[in-house]
Amino acid sequence: MPRMRLWAGTALTCLSLTALAMVTEAQLSATAEDERRIATELLSEIHASDLTEITVGNLARSKGTTPEIRNFGVLLIRDHTDFDRRVQELAKKQDIQLADPKPTTSEEEHRMELVKRRLSQLESLDGPKFDTFFFEFDGEAHRVLLRTLITGNQQLKPSAVKALITKIVPILRQHESLCRWCWNHCLNSKP
Repeated sequence: MPRMRLWAGTALTCLSLTALAMVTEAQLSATAEDERRIATELLSEIHASDLTEITVGNLARSKGTTPEIRNFGVLLIRDHTDFDRRVQELAKKQDIQLADPKPTTSEEEHRMELVKRRLSQLESLDGPKFDTFFFEFDGEAHRVLLRTLITGNQQLKPSAVKALITKIVPILRQHESLCRWCWNHCLNSKP
C-alpha cells in the first residue's frame, strides 16, 4: 500500500509539474508575442518620427532666419537619418515590418492629425513666424517621442531594440535641450 501511495504521489507531482511547465511555456509565448508587438510599435514610432524630423530639419535648414536655427536643422537631419538607418537595419534583422503608427485611442488619433496639420502649417510659414512655430513644433515632437520611448522601453526585456532605444534617448534629450536653448537664444535675442 505505501508503494501505491508513493507512486500515486509521484504521478500527481509529475502531472502538476507538466501542467506548470505548459502554463509557463504559454506565459513565455505570450510574453514573447507582447515583446515583439511592443518592439514593432516602438521601431515604427521612431521610424515615423525620424521621417518627420528629417522633413522639419530640411525646413529649418532652408527657412531658418539665423545660423543657429539652420545648424539645428542640419543636426536634426544628420541624427534622425542615422536613427532611421539603425531602425531599418534592426527591423530587417528581426524580420519586423515597419508601419505607420496606428492610433489606439481617440486622443492619439487627434494628436496624429494635429501633427499633420501643424507640419503643413510649418511648411507654409517664413521668417520669424517660421522660427517660432518651428521651435514649438519640434520641442513638442521631441517631448512626445521621448515619453513614448521611455515608457515603451520600460516594458521591454533586454534586447537589441531596448539597446537601440537606450542609445537614442540621450540624443533626443539633447535635441530637446538645444531646441529650448535656440528658442531662448535665437528668438528672444532678436530686436
